[in-house]
Amino acid sequence: MTWEHSDNSHAGAAQSRKASEAYEDAKIRGLCDEGARECAIEAMRAKDAGVVPMMNLELKRIYDEPSPDDGTRVLVDRLWPRGVAKAKAAIDEWAKDLAPSTELRQWFDHDADKFDDFAQKYRHELKKKQQAIDDLLKRIDKRKRLTLLTATKDLQISHAAVLEQYLKQSL
Repeated sequence: MTWEHSDNSHAGAAQSRKASEAYEDAKIRGLCDEGARECAIEAMRAKDAGVVPMMNLELKRIYDEPSPDDGTRVLVDRLWPRGVAKAKAAIDEWAKDLAPSTELRQWFDHDADKFDDFAQKYRHELKKKQQAIDDLLKRIDKRKRLTLLTATKDLQISHAAVLEQYLKQSL
């Protein structure tokens, strides 16, 4: 679907392209035509208001195949993942300083029963690392997707999931 804009200038064409991209992205995510249309309208309103869209964050295992849709790929584990060659990892940055402390990581040991306590303690550690977070956010293109990579098997109970939520709150 394409979106028409009454302004025939370069800015109008760019806005129309952004709306079309938002519509197509929404369709890919499985939204119905009406939901996708709403996403496109919001993209146009944000553009009119001069608002830069919020960065799109995604969690992914480092062992998953890299995709052009990944955008900026950042490994957020303190230790390099086993069996992954650095040349094949296709990462843009290794932010090991944003990973939980060794003590916290070892205490948690990916025990689902400890996840809530782990998340609280890790958020406390992240508050102390705010400068490193700000530096990372300055270095990356916020118009692209940011893919946080980890070797963790269960992404939902991982430090990467906590970091993702923390980053969303920091934006």
